[in-house]
Amino acid sequence: MKNFMDAIRNDTSINAATAGNGWVNMGVLGWKYFGANGNQPPTAYSKTNPKEDLSESVKLYMYNPDKLKNSSMKRYVFIRDHMFGGIEYANGTQKKS
Repeated sequence: MKNFMDAIRNDTSINAATAGNGWVNMGVLGWKYFGANGNQPPTAYSKTNPKEDLSESVKLYMYNPDKLKNSSMKRYVFIRDHMFGGIEYANGTQKKS
């Protein structure tokens, strides 16, 4: 989770939430995402917390990659490179190389 959360931040050298810089646990208020345009959780449900963000992002990576790319290329690249070893999908089917 930490790797995912760091990968989608705009700047890992500053605190999360600074200048739209990622997920922050607000204690009793729960999780809140502060992100720039072009780097947003891909669905309404994925805005719940970072685990749901990752889960929904992986689902879209496999079944609707264009939607994921349009909401956050950082999420797409992280999932492609660090979770699927460069293998890409469309409609749940692995793309041919």
